[in-house]
Amino acid sequence: MLYARHSAPRQYAAHEIIRFVPRTVAKAMKPTQPSALISIRDTKDAPPALEGNWAQVLSLAFDDKDVPEPGVVLFDEAQARQVKAFAEAAHAQGQCLVVHCFAGISRSAAVAMALGDYFGLAVYKETLPCPGNYALYNRRVFRELLNVLHDYDDE
Repeated sequence: MLYARHSAPRQYAAHEIIRFVPRTVAKAMKPTQPSALISIRDTKDAPPALEGNWAQVLSLAFDDKDVPEPGVVLFDEAQARQVKAFAEAAHAQGQCLVVHCFAGISRSAAVAMALGDYFGLAVYKETLPCPGNYALYNRRVFRELLNVLHDYDDE
């Protein structure tokens, strides 16, 4: 046999997926199901004007950096706790989870990947499954959020 037989890809219900998208996509999204949005922006930017009817929105401001620099606001434990409480409430209500940042590559990917791990959700970059070797996520955001999600102590 030259080709291995593959089963069809698993079809997920909308609430079994967490998506990360760029700001422009999130602004134009119009959810058709109860959905929760984690909106991440740079500290110098105002929150985006959203067109959709979101069930709930968590707005966070921090910079896309991994290490401290003068004038830079890093993702911290307090924000990670906000994300955890928000996502747990949305997940308990069966809402779809969407995360956006400016480019939809680094900060939103880190949050989506950590929450996907925590809740056992499939992670999608926009409309496609996120590859397991996706490497562009913000490591600090991912690590800080995982520590809070799993109640790891800094040792």
